[in-house]
Amino acid sequence: MVRSNRHKYVWHSRGECELFDLASDPAENVNRFKESSYHQAARHLHAELGKWLKATGDPWRESLPAEPPSIGSGTQGAGVST
Repeated sequence: MVRSNRHKYVWHSRGECELFDLASDPAENVNRFKESSYHQAARHLHAELGKWLKATGDPWRESLPAEPPSIGSGTQGAGVST
């Protein structure tokens, strides 16, 4: 999980992703990952997550794909963050 001032991005090792717009949805009820207007934010935060995993030597860094998996096939609703 990684966040900016406006967005929270959650990558699940099973390949699912969530993206929440904290400005319009502070309770994180609506997953915006499937919405094309949020793809740039998802890509940016995915890259930031990769940098953090690498910098900290996290073992999950080897499992993180180079790009967000299947942009456009996320799940709706809040989920469990990893």
